[in-house]
Amino acid sequence: MTTAAISNPAAIPSPMLSVPEACAYLKIRKSALYLLIGSGDLPARKLGARTLILKSDADDLIERLPQRPIPDRNRAEDRSRTQSSTRARREKSTVPGQRRSR
Repeated sequence: MTTAAISNPAAIPSPMLSVPEACAYLKIRKSALYLLIGSGDLPARKLGARTLILKSDADDLIERLPQRPIPDRNRAEDRSRTQSSTRARREKSTVPGQRRSR
């Protein structure tokens, strides 16, 4: 008698994401995901105790994010020089042994 290998059926991609799956998909923490849901920026559905997010809603959120140009390398270097000179001026302006108020 020969035995045939039992194959698992192909996984059907789900249009729904669980909270951990949505966090991984959007590359954010769970607290940020719940903030997006609470603010109404990301619709969520409940199935019993489970919170589910439509993948298409997550995609829509990504599309609505503002686009920012990648800063020019030369501009980033200028910014770092400005920050370091500002830091040096702050350090000079404090009296040794005296705390700066914030």
